Amino acid sequence: MIPVARTLYDIAQGFDSPLDAEPRLRRALGLLRRIVPADRCALLEAPAGPGARFVVEPDVPEEREPLRRVLRRCLAVLTDEPPPAADWLPPDVAHLVPGSSHLAVPLVALDRVQGVLFVSRGGSDAYTDDHLRLLSIGASQIAAYLTACRLREQEAQIVSEHEAARAAAEAENCAKDEFLAMLGHELRNPLMPIGLAMQTIRGAAERDPAVQEAREVVERQVKHLAHLLDDLLDVSRLAHGKIELHKETVALQTIVAEAMETTQGFVDGRAHVVSVSLPEDPLWFEADPTRITQVAGSLLENAAKYTPRSGEISVTGYRECDEVVLRVRDNGIGIAPEMLPRVFDLFAQAEQPLARPEGGLGIGLTLARRLIELHGGRIIGQSEGPGRGSEFVVHVPVGVPVRPGRRDDSSRVAVRARHILIVEDDGNVRKALQRILLLDGHRVQVARDGPEGVELALASGPDIAFIDLGLPRLDGHEVGRRIRAALGKPVILVALTGYGQEQDRRRSSEAGFDAHLVKPVSYDDLTRLLRVPSPSA
Repeated sequence: MIPVARTLYDIAQGFDSPLDAEPRLRRALGLLRRIVPADRCALLEAPAGPGARFVVEPDVPEEREPLRRVLRRCLAVLTDEPPPAADWLPPDVAHLVPGSSHLAVPLVALDRVQGVLFVSRGGSDAYTDDHLRLLSIGASQIAAYLTACRLREQEAQIVSEHEAARAAAEAENCAKDEFLAMLGHELRNPLMPIGLAMQTIRGAAERDPAVQEAREVVERQVKHLAHLLDDLLDVSRLAHGKIELHKETVALQTIVAEAMETTQGFVDGRAHVVSVSLPEDPLWFEADPTRITQVAGSLLENAAKYTPRSGEISVTGYRECDEVVLRVRDNGIGIAPEMLPRVFDLFAQAEQPLARPEGGLGIGLTLARRLIELHGGRIIGQSEGPGRGSEFVVHVPVGVPVRPGRRDDSSRVAVRARHILIVEDDGNVRKALQRILLLDGHRVQVARDGPEGVELALASGPDIAFIDLGLPRLDGHEVGRRIRAALGKPVILVALTGYGQEQDRRRSSEAGFDAHLVKPVSYDDLTRLLRVPSPSA
């Protein structure tokens, strides 16, 4: 006698994995034929998408399609209820398998018919209720296994769709980043000759107040456009975790002074009065000076932007426990209560008329908050309501600052005449840069492409070479490498480019450049570099 319990146990053990389902199902049907005698044992999985299973044991190819039709009819009429008697087949399909004994039971799991299990045998021996019970037990095992297979397939599909969606999102983000980088590059190029051209008329501007005023307006707007571009690109970098902090010991007094210097034109243009209250002794803390200055400048500019002309702005700094606190307060238009919780959201701005006199992209405060959070700090915005001004308070951990020793101030070194090479394919940038350097008494040579730049450098040995990275025929990185290889350390190599991300700076440094200037390059940036002594050979 065949051990029924052992056989049912073996069927269950065979369903150890939802992988390679068909051989496991075929094995289960073979075992069922031992306890429910049958010439043919077959199952048809209910359609749940493509690839529904149809398994017959033993497999007889010429009978597959007729048997499949029988099982489809069975599936159409079977319900959750088991057949009422042995040797039973739905009446409308019984005539399809004459001269045999048959059993057909549904495969039910999770209250759902997963398919149909069918056995048949020839001869006069009819199936009994015991056979029906055994077949139903086997059907429940098979139904549970089919459910596990379906769940795994659904999981795999979900994972596949998720990975495809993630890949599409990453591709979209890369495309967006590339577009923003290209946009920044294309917009920076025309800004640079505009800014430098204004420097060439500084002599005439000093003699004519109207010219001076026009020059200041143009320079202020060029800086504003460059600032907007920087903010737009920084938002993208922050979103992808691509901003790295370069911390050092800094003094809050220095940060505030530099922030006020960068926003002076904007503040003065609106005739605001700025009062500063800081400790006499330097208030040292550990931070990335560029990014903290950016935050302070953004808060000052924001205060100036939303304060009516001839307003008052106060800047206060002090130490509170283990934090440095910076407060920027204005008597401007204030913030409505419903707007206050959203002031740090990306692109959030108070309601403005169509003329948008305040301008901006609505990303300055978002950047400020995220940069402060990178420092482990926090920033709070508060206002008593419309027309009552606003205040932004920055808290940054002091860290473990070490009071720095006195550093050389290269800005006090007099600018001496230098031999300068400009390698730039953009005629407007090239001419504007050449003109401003000639006015300052430097000897200037120019090249329009990479090969010409290398040839001039090797022939004349300049003190400084300003090299555009996007050159035709030979890109700026290769130009820098060749000049450095031929002339060694004495020449200062300066990269000029519209690209300023970390990987761009790293790549220019690897090519041998000493400095990386992002267009538009200001006159102050140029003179600061020209004050740096040439390295010794």
